[in-house]
Amino acid sequence: MTIERTFTREVDGIIWDMRSDGTLKHRMHKIVFRYTKDEKGKSISLCDEMRGIMLEIPLEPVEDLVEGR
Repeated sequence: MTIERTFTREVDGIIWDMRSDGTLKHRMHKIVFRYTKDEKGKSISLCDEMRGIMLEIPLEPVEDLVEGR
């Protein structure tokens, strides 16, 4: 039996766009933060749903960093 727990929250974030001249321009943007935990493991993801971009990080390999060890 698969038990999946996903917590989702929309947060204000910053997106950096690279201009044609190579300079960066930042702007405020809504980002979806997800934390998922099931019997296979844990992950966190950041998503820009308007552009269809998601970065997903398996939590176990970085858990020590997140917990401050």
